[in-house]
This record gives sequence, C-alpha cells and structure tokens, in this order.
Amino acid sequence: MQNVYEQPANLINYRSVLNIQIQRGFTLYELIVTLSIVVILLTLAAPNFISTVQRNQVYNRVNELHSILNLTRSEAIKRASFLSLCSSSDVMNCNNSMSWSDGWILFMDRDGDGVFEDDGDTSLCEINEDCILKVANRPSNGITFTANVSVITFDLNGLPMSTATYTVSALNCRNDSQVIVNTTGRAHVQSDC
Repeated sequence: MQNVYEQPANLINYRSVLNIQIQRGFTLYELIVTLSIVVILLTLAAPNFISTVQRNQVYNRVNELHSILNLTRSEAIKRASFLSLCSSSDVMNCNNSMSWSDGWILFMDRDGDGVFEDDGDTSLCEINEDCILKVANRPSNGITFTANVSVITFDLNGLPMSTATYTVSALNCRNDSQVIVNTTGRAHVQSDC
C-alpha cells in the first residue's frame, strides 16, 4: 500500500529542473516609487504635525497654570496665610512683568503685599521673610504666556486680592487659551486653540 503523503517517484520537481530562483527584496524601481510616496506624505503631514505639537504645548502650559493656581488657593487655606504667585525670569525674584513666559514663583507672603521679600542669604524660609514654595522656569518655545497682573495673592480664606486672566497662545493657533481666576478664587479654563 502506498502512503498518500509520499511523493511518487515519477513526478518531476519542476523547480529543480528549471532552476527557478525566488526573488527576495525590492527592485530599484519599487524602492524609488516607495520613497517618493513617503516623501510626499511627509511633506503634506509636517505642517499639521507642527501645529499639533504647538497645541499640545499650549494645552500643557494651560493645565500647569490651572494646577498651580488651584494649589496656591488650597495652600493658602491650609496654611491660613497669604500665598502669592508672581512672574519670574530667574526663579529668585518677581519681575513685575505681565509676561509669564519665562516662569513663576509661588511663595508664602507673610504680609500679603504680593512682593517677595528675602534678605538674600542662602536660607530660604526664615521667620521674618517670605518663603518660596515652588518655582517653574520654562522656555517659551514659541508660546506666548501673558496676564493682566504680574502677581496674584490669595488670602487665608482662599480669596484672591484681585481677579486675573492668563492668556496662552502659540504662533499657529488662531485663538488663545485662557485661565481665568474669578472673585471667589476659582480658576477655570477657556480653550479655543
């Protein structure tokens, strides 16, 4: 009895007779066409990718600001003291500028005047001076970050001394995103980018 899985001896293996080689890889023509398609797709996608990256940067900066404003308010209530958030370019001094693009300082403001007062020594939290709690130093990377105030101070009840509107925008964005602090101290985001 013959096994059905065995190949009969009289069948010719055509591959070995004709010496056919199986082609592996790409031809030069296929490679050029594929690379041309990839270059065209990248050329079309690059501007959209750049605007997506900028939108994400704006989104991250807005969320960071929203979080630090909420932290400032809650820490003022928790510590039962004045806390101020000011714009800063060197993370050691408030710069009294409406531009917040370079960074900010969150500090315990013992007298509530919104001015960071330090005697310049190396210890940061002495009894008779203001105490830095948190800093951020961020390069702008094409993002404009401005406000209608240079400092916002929250009292021991979490109420701001003034309202504030922070505006964050990118070069390729038609509309701005804003973080608005109302009279009760709550911060909310209006994002149009």
